[in-house]
Amino acid sequence: MALEEPYLIGGERHQCAASIGLALYPKNANTLTGLMREADQAMYRAKARCRGVHEVQSEDLLEKAV
Repeated sequence: MALEEPYLIGGERHQCAASIGLALYPKNANTLTGLMREADQAMYRAKARCRGVHEVQSEDLLEKAV
């Protein structure tokens, strides 16, 4: 993925990481505010679960909002 490719800023090598959270309507919430809250919580669970993971090769690391 392009996001995972290292880049240089001021001669220093940097890498970017991303985590996402998923919330489904109406299963997880039935309002926009509720969906945003649930997705935000799912994102933080995904971040905690995958902290230090440098390579994701398995779909089981997908954190779903419940």
